[in-house]
Amino acid sequence: MVLSVDDVGFTAEQLVGLSESRRALLQELTAYGLTLAEGRTAEVVAPLLDVAVADRLHLRLEAERLLAERGIGDDALRARYLAAPEYELTVRHLIVMSARYESDAQRTAARDKATRALERIRAGEPFPDVAAEVSEEPGAEGRQGLLTPGREGAWVDEFWSAASALEIGGISDVVETQYGFHVLRLEGREVVAFDEARPEVVLATARAAGLRNETHADAPRPENATFSPDARTTTDPGAVLAEWDAGRVTWSDVRRRAAAEGGATWDRLRAGDATTRSAMFDLALAEQAVRGRAEAAGIAPGAAWLEGRTRDLVEGFEREGALLGMVPGMPRSTVADAALAALGASGQNAQLARDRVHGWRGLLDRVYDYSQPNSEETPPAGQP
Repeated sequence: MVLSVDDVGFTAEQLVGLSESRRALLQELTAYGLTLAEGRTAEVVAPLLDVAVADRLHLRLEAERLLAERGIGDDALRARYLAAPEYELTVRHLIVMSARYESDAQRTAARDKATRALERIRAGEPFPDVAAEVSEEPGAEGRQGLLTPGREGAWVDEFWSAASALEIGGISDVVETQYGFHVLRLEGREVVAFDEARPEVVLATARAAGLRNETHADAPRPENATFSPDARTTTDPGAVLAEWDAGRVTWSDVRRRAAAEGGATWDRLRAGDATTRSAMFDLALAEQAVRGRAEAAGIAPGAAWLEGRTRDLVEGFEREGALLGMVPGMPRSTVADAALAALGASGQNAQLARDRVHGWRGLLDRVYDYSQPNSEETPPAGQP
């Protein structure tokens, strides 16, 4: 094989006429396809989640500090919450899948199918039976469309708004989301306990009191850190670059941060750019410092928030596959052909999807082993 990603390879004949940049893009598309085939999306997008978690922890720390300064305690927070509590909804739904990039004819056919299902339900057929028959969501037949209870942020905005507007037992009109056309029935509505909702109440109250929407990049760096003499030169993945009583930064942390920043930053780090290395080291230092302070204060991102943010990142990453002929769970044996087809796919949507996959090259490069023996311009994965 002339070019490969892990053990998925391409022959010289398959690469005829491809420039170095197109070959590199083919590798990225192959790694993207492998991610979907192997179910490794959460692993690939982990650096993005790390950044989001650090931002969340920093905001929570700042919010708690601000409220303490203002003398706003839990009694006031509880009263604020009870005036407008958070709800957890239990919803049953059916969906006819139809992405917004599909043709008008396809979208109309999907909406009509959902409308016919709604008419059957309103005519008296049991919702669970119609959902089991009509819904195109994986596993809908066994669950009869019943979803795990969710809170605001657990579902896309259109879905949540439609569910929230229903009385218990109420049936929605056809609701359009990025996934297709839904019909919903509200099965239950419960008030979330204050202790569970407290993190969001704290943030909302602190924002009303003037909390700035900072990221963890604005957080103070540890004052007692000691730095390795070769912190600016080592490429040993496990090398400790800085250490203090509540945390440390390794070269792997710096690489993860560069991967999260985007493909251009990743390329500069791999090329040995000193300015980029310094900037990524500083951001990694801030991230680990925030994590240490949050742990000491007993502050976590929150299970519901973490679940929702992970889902958003995974779905956002996998959504591009539909534009490129790649879907989660696709057979691994089809990845090479799918990558070649994605490379040659025409149309604006396919080009935009390829651009986004190219922007994720740092995320993919961290997980998959690229090999291109005939090119001296593409460094092997894992090298700075």
